[in-house]
Amino acid sequence: MASLRAFLLTSFICTMDMGFARLLPRIVDSLASLLESGADREPDIIEQIFTSWSHVMMYLQKYLIENPSEVLK
Repeated sequence: MASLRAFLLTSFICTMDMGFARLLPRIVDSLASLLESGADREPDIIEQIFTSWSHVMMYLQKYLIENPSEVLK
């Protein structure tokens, strides 16, 4: 279930435009919640969480390069 949540989160982010940047705090909270709910003892889920976060950062990269102050507000 937790790995599905991480996958769905990543899929959701990839379909959005820059508007998703305002959701970053909730995304971070969601990934942290997965870890706190026991995912920290499951290597496969930890891998999915870090893969999801990596995808978020890769997607944000183009916006960070163009307008970092807007993304980091």
